[in-house]
Amino acid sequence: MTIVNKEFPKDFLWGSSISAYQAEGAVLEDGKLLSVADLSTRKEGCCDNSISSDFYHHYKEDIQMLKEMGAKAFRFSLSWPRILPDGEHVNPAGIQFYHKVLDELEQSGIEPIATLYHYDLPLALHMRYGGWKSRKTILAFQIFTKRCFQEFGTRIKKFLTINEPDILFMYGGHGLDLDGTEEFKRNKLIMNHHFALAHAQAVQLCHEMIPNAMIGPVFGYVPVYPKTSNPRDVMAAKDLCDVQNTFFQELFLNGRYMERIVMQYEKDGIALPDIREGDMELLKNSKSDFVALNYYKSDTAAYCTPDTPPADFCRPGYYQVCINESLQRTAWGWDIDPIGIRYMLRDVYDRYHLPLIIAENGMAAYEEVKENRIDDTYRIEYLSRHLIQCRQAIQEGVELIGYCNWSFLDLLSTGHGFEKRYGLVYIDQNNESSGSLKRIAKQSYYWYQNLIRCNGGNL
Repeated sequence: MTIVNKEFPKDFLWGSSISAYQAEGAVLEDGKLLSVADLSTRKEGCCDNSISSDFYHHYKEDIQMLKEMGAKAFRFSLSWPRILPDGEHVNPAGIQFYHKVLDELEQSGIEPIATLYHYDLPLALHMRYGGWKSRKTILAFQIFTKRCFQEFGTRIKKFLTINEPDILFMYGGHGLDLDGTEEFKRNKLIMNHHFALAHAQAVQLCHEMIPNAMIGPVFGYVPVYPKTSNPRDVMAAKDLCDVQNTFFQELFLNGRYMERIVMQYEKDGIALPDIREGDMELLKNSKSDFVALNYYKSDTAAYCTPDTPPADFCRPGYYQVCINESLQRTAWGWDIDPIGIRYMLRDVYDRYHLPLIIAENGMAAYEEVKENRIDDTYRIEYLSRHLIQCRQAIQEGVELIGYCNWSFLDLLSTGHGFEKRYGLVYIDQNNESSGSLKRIAKQSYYWYQNLIRCNGGNL
């Protein structure tokens, strides 16, 4: 296809992303209490997030760097345990912090995009109710979202409800003592149903309280390709794609359970959700205004026989994930697949006809400073190739309204701490939390600065 106009749409939102528990630090400062995400960072081999990138104390400096980069948008999350530390009572200092962040963004001409839930359930609610297993947590989330809309609704016009419910379902993140256990596996359909209801209530509440705002979910979409043209491999890819993508999108966007997938989980001994009167009506009537998508990689699947030993990323008799020999991989073993982002955009837009935004896209690497410089040309190549595919999707009719790379700052990566760096800005920090916290713009920062200045026309 010939690209007629190399520039992106005039009002395209060029942005960058962080999340509260991965970047803010100040875990127990100014009234904030612990979240389940804070505890998960204390697992062996990871970095304590008590300091992390210390955005809490460096937000002015960081937003100034965003401004100098030319960012049009900044995606961040509102920390539930900073605003409602015990899940019930408001922490004025937490509210004040986010107003100060919004002050800086407004003065810099940067639009805020706020995620309401990015894995940081207040530990108090987890201890009190058992976390997302309980419907009481849905009500607690409604109280939190209402407070956020009351406080920030005149200043934030784009909200994201729950970050990656699909990834939470597949891999955990609900609570330190649940993740990976048999109890988690048994109850994950129940927890996912509660996530969907919490999302739906947030959508309705936003529409009631801030009619001129937009709100939608965030999915961690992973395209799936068949290993060969063998129909069994094609069906295997379809099965895996439905399990890790379509099942969640249909529930959150259309209020529909894919019965075939539910039946599979029931056979596996997973408890079915307690669907009560009014649940499905709420899900169907809560219409999102747009969809945010996080994209990092694709998967490849092949058919496996029923006697294949069960393993991660394998369902005997259906599919197993295998290596795609035609793709390169990152240092962390993730396939580098720029065309996959265009595949994703077309697929989601064709099915739901809603505006889309890339909320996360990026490449992790081991990095170190040499002569006060980080020459991350590999990241520039990665982002360039993905953005070229985004532009082509727009030319093909997809309504893509913005792109936020992951991440603006080096931050605490789940499971790997500061060894795994995604940022455009280097943070002098390590897994012992003994760094100086000095900020150094990487070469990718200057590349993105120039790209924004040209509105993508130099790709």
